[in-house]
Amino acid sequence: MKPLIKLENVTVTYDNRVALENITFTIEEPAFLTVIGPNGAGKTTLLKTLLGLLKPVEGEVIVLG
Repeated sequence: MKPLIKLENVTVTYDNRVALENITFTIEEPAFLTVIGPNGAGKTTLLKTLLGLLKPVEGEVIVLG
């Protein structure tokens, strides 16, 4: 199967506050993705990182690649 999305040891911060820390996962095709969690859990930060709107301070994000 071909990986659609791959995150390896991704950490994202806002003003030196950690929003996502050491996130690692792979989603292979075919796949559907649902992101759920409580307020402040990092859902929007994760999606912005996947879209390239936020750059991780550590780790690597690979989308369709």
